[in-house]
Amino acid sequence: NVGGDTSDSTDYSGVFEAAAGTDYGADSGSNASVSSSGFDLELQVVEGTQAKGSINDPSATDQSLTSGNEEVYLYTLDGNTIVGSTLTSLEWSALVDKTDTILGEYVFRVQTTDGGVVSLNQYAEIDHLPTDGASSDYADQTWTLDDGQIHLTGTVTVTDNDMDTAADSDGYLDLGGNLRITDDGPA
Repeated sequence: NVGGDTSDSTDYSGVFEAAAGTDYGADSGSNASVSSSGFDLELQVVEGTQAKGSINDPSATDQSLTSGNEEVYLYTLDGNTIVGSTLTSLEWSALVDKTDTILGEYVFRVQTTDGGVVSLNQYAEIDHLPTDGASSDYADQTWTLDDGQIHLTGTVTVTDNDMDTAADSDGYLDLGGNLRITDDGPA
């Protein structure tokens, strides 16, 4: 992707609901329900850490992400948004409007809705492997985010037959392996 805005999204709310289980206590579960809400993204590395991933080989992790030969760093924009930018920590800190994708030198943005839909928007190209030649089939290249960098969190509420509720927000989904950018855009 060169200079275009490419995006893709996935609804992860069901992952949290399925993980909640169905322990309704002594009450019947016949009219019970499980719902999820209040989703957030949490950066699991220090602000300004370089994004790491693998290209085409999930076992070859910890490869640094670059765009235009510049390192791509991860920053929290708000509870629902994490960006990958070529700005250094010092440059990011001095930026007045961090929501400006051009001034913020965004390479990609990860966002979630309160309903658990996660979107990945790509704004700049991802560099190919240094070993690639001009004849490489770039369309077969996929960069995948490593585990342990971005978590999706949410609250799951279980309601039993007589309308008692219990909520838990301890769970998370590691988005490593779930966020991928192919040569033509996010996947």
